Amino acid sequence: MIEKIDQIDLDFEQIFDYCNNNEPKVENDVYEEVIGYDSKIRTEWEQKIQDYYSKESTDFIFWRPNVVDLIGKEFFMKHNLNPNKSWGRIMKTSPGNFAPPHIDVCPGAPRDIAEKYKLTREEIMEENNKARRLWIPLQDAEIGHIFFGKDWAINNWKKGEVYVWDRTEIHGLVNAGITDRYVMTVTGYYND
Repeated sequence: MIEKIDQIDLDFEQIFDYCNNNEPKVENDVYEEVIGYDSKIRTEWEQKIQDYYSKESTDFIFWRPNVVDLIGKEFFMKHNLNPNKSWGRIMKTSPGNFAPPHIDVCPGAPRDIAEKYKLTREEIMEENNKARRLWIPLQDAEIGHIFFGKDWAINNWKKGEVYVWDRTEIHGLVNAGITDRYVMTVTGYYND
């Protein structure tokens, strides 16, 4: 289940200036093999996702700013997260694009760690338990902007709200609207 845990007042103008002045990257977790759906760490159900969706509709655009600087260390301390072991990205989902249902297998175990040490799915999920995944919309929801799980969906968020959900839960997102959708995802390891 999804839960709203906080509301933060970010400098949204600064965040969008960063995006406008820095070249984004494009990735596709459905079709890329770096801890992707072709990997042995994905379940059979997750691997079938490729049979149903095109690469073009599941591409996502992102930037990797220093999220601790954007959010402030106080926020991380308030939520018992180590600011020195936290990172995130700003994600833009264009109209007609989406992330199909999936389980986040790697936000607490970065891809380079998983690749370097060839972690199993169980080891990655155990590593994930040491971290918390935050979902922070950077704009108010517009029609067609949806974040969903098996038994929930939200489409009426306000910018700066902070959400968490069960890390083992299948979830996804869709932009069935006519405007770009911007969200910041943050992963922070709990303080020891």
